[in-house]
Amino acid sequence: MLCAICKESFKKALPILQHGISTGISHLSLRSFNRSVMEGCFVCQQIWAHIACQPEEDEKWLENALSNTVSSGLEVAPRGDRMIYYEVQDYADNFGYPRRPGQCEYGMSYLQVSVGSKTFENPEVPLFVFSPARNDPCIPAVTAESTSTADAENLWCYWFRTCRDSHDACKKQELGLARLPPERLIEILKVGDKLYWRLTFGSNIKNSSYVTLSHCWGNSDHIQLEKDSKGSIARFEEKQKVSELPQTYQDAMRVALSLGVPYIWIDSLCIIQNDKKDWENQSSLMGDIYHNACCNIAASWGADGTTGCFSTRPSNTKPDMSTTFSVLRGGEREDYSVHNQDAYRSDIMHAPLNGRGWVVQERYLARRQLSFAKSQVYWECLEASASEDFPTGIPKHMQEANQEKMTWAKPSLNSIGKIELRSIWSRLIEFYSGCALKHSTDKTVALAGLASAMKTVTQDCYLAGLWEKDIESQLLWEANRQSQRYHSNVRDYIAPSWSWMSVNGSVEYDSRYGAQHTDPNFSYHKTCTFTNYLDASVEYKSLGMMHTILSGTLKLRGLAIRAVATRAENPKEIIPQYKLRLVDDIKPTKSFFTRPIVVAISWDENLVSKQFDPQEQQRLEKEQAQSKKKKGEIEEEPAQHLLFMFVSPYYLYKGQGLVLKMLPEKQPGEETYCRLGVFSTSSLDGENSFDPGAVVKERLGAKQITQYQHGWTILAQEDINLEDERLGDLVHTVTII
Repeated sequence: MLCAICKESFKKALPILQHGISTGISHLSLRSFNRSVMEGCFVCQQIWAHIACQPEEDEKWLENALSNTVSSGLEVAPRGDRMIYYEVQDYADNFGYPRRPGQCEYGMSYLQVSVGSKTFENPEVPLFVFSPARNDPCIPAVTAESTSTADAENLWCYWFRTCRDSHDACKKQELGLARLPPERLIEILKVGDKLYWRLTFGSNIKNSSYVTLSHCWGNSDHIQLEKDSKGSIARFEEKQKVSELPQTYQDAMRVALSLGVPYIWIDSLCIIQNDKKDWENQSSLMGDIYHNACCNIAASWGADGTTGCFSTRPSNTKPDMSTTFSVLRGGEREDYSVHNQDAYRSDIMHAPLNGRGWVVQERYLARRQLSFAKSQVYWECLEASASEDFPTGIPKHMQEANQEKMTWAKPSLNSIGKIELRSIWSRLIEFYSGCALKHSTDKTVALAGLASAMKTVTQDCYLAGLWEKDIESQLLWEANRQSQRYHSNVRDYIAPSWSWMSVNGSVEYDSRYGAQHTDPNFSYHKTCTFTNYLDASVEYKSLGMMHTILSGTLKLRGLAIRAVATRAENPKEIIPQYKLRLVDDIKPTKSFFTRPIVVAISWDENLVSKQFDPQEQQRLEKEQAQSKKKKGEIEEEPAQHLLFMFVSPYYLYKGQGLVLKMLPEKQPGEETYCRLGVFSTSSLDGENSFDPGAVVKERLGAKQITQYQHGWTILAQEDINLEDERLGDLVHTVTII
């Protein structure tokens, strides 16, 4: 429900919103606001819940003010003529979103709360979407009395049929399929009112249509296909009771039959779990298995197999996600809905299922997906993304951030332009790297299907999570400082140190990588790179399979300085800062290399390679912080020399170059390194940061395009010639493994 103030404010706003003018909703007192919260106003409750969790110095300041104001009987806020102010805007006009025929959507933003002399203003506000109620008689409705997502069967069957029969893009995609069923499938048999299942082989199936299941294994007991055990292939080929399976499997089989599909692929029943060779073979085909399926059933809300696909709910009003209300205008009743804009992200993106690494490619590669979330059922295909709340289509601004840039309604790499794909890939990796995998060695395997799909579109060479064509602009990925550190004792080799896959934790891609391809005003593509890519190679266990990496090398040539880094204590630092002491003879210039160089270093502290000790960074930081001890002219405990290789111009606090550690020579004269992190030039006093672009400009007289306020110089790419002898003392050729 909505309180009288919110409802009346929105009613007054409707006429002017349709002309692109914003308006506001105001509560004049804390007491009025509190009353609305207590009475259950959807908007007021969401605002209150949001304010209460803001990171203020005193997080209870509003709650205390509310309590004091109400108890003292004060009705009007002491400051100004509005205590709570919330702005309402027309999304289609103000944010450039396409308006669907016959529909209009209004978003609420810009929150201001005034209590006495304190104002809480413009935080990361909770957002809402108002829209006319969808009452299409052709679309099956889920009644308000519904207490389970299972009650939406008619609706999800409608979505499936509509897509299969009417969506040109989806039908065109289906025509291009290889039509090869998986090696094994589960056949669902209905005998009377009872369901049975049995293992069958793809080669025996005349109708190749099947569905797949995405689910969380969790800690529940899963029946598994195993070799030479009670879960043997021979036993599974016999008819089994569906009621003896985990609840999630039972529900998924019922959904499959409702779609008219009698076959389902479930990983634990179709892959021999204790046969390494079978697992490696089937997992390498996972991308094709999910892409060729006619639909993927996602048990999104369940943490394990016991919860099932279907969730229970008090009613279809979904009080945490949406509400409905009516207004009288011109003597006629108009019905509207108001939705929490984060409903989709909360139900789908933050669901337990989507925290699993394997699910990322399952979702992107599936052609259609039915997601059974906590509050409602969602549908995704190339032409439609829908839910019980939005049966004809969820507004794109309510979906994940990447979706606004995508051509299709569903997250997909299918038929997306090469330029668009670059940006999507960078965001996808950030999400994927933060997901959980049961075995760290699965990191390369669980992404192989997506990598293969992208390779098909771009015709680029895949190099352990990076792409060869513009690899220089991908090297500055950074281990997420918010992720857990020093927690891995894994010794298995996963990937070379220059790949983000070598980090056991989430990473941040260089934000410039995506922007340079999608933002026409972004000038990164015009700037120089201080390092040139020479060559790279990755050796995989199996030819043609882009996973199970055995080794990888990357050869670069560029500007670099060799130095000892000593920790500089600075309480205001965002990331650790270090003073560099050069150990090579570098020709001084007029204004550079004459003062201390300070860098901020973000270490790759979750390396899981067996070649590099996971605790290496801890020891390195201690070693770098030690002062040089001398006994006569002999140094004791010499600090380690590191190579700081500049890759790109400085950009705020993002990486500017690579921190490399030299390894013992494999071949005479060859400098072999491993990556330890990324650095950016900094300054203890906030001024006079070291600028490699300015060094190049001074030595070569290179043309400067523009000077930014942050102090870094943008140079035209053609102006830098690394073979120029004037740069000889700064140029290094390195091989990173």
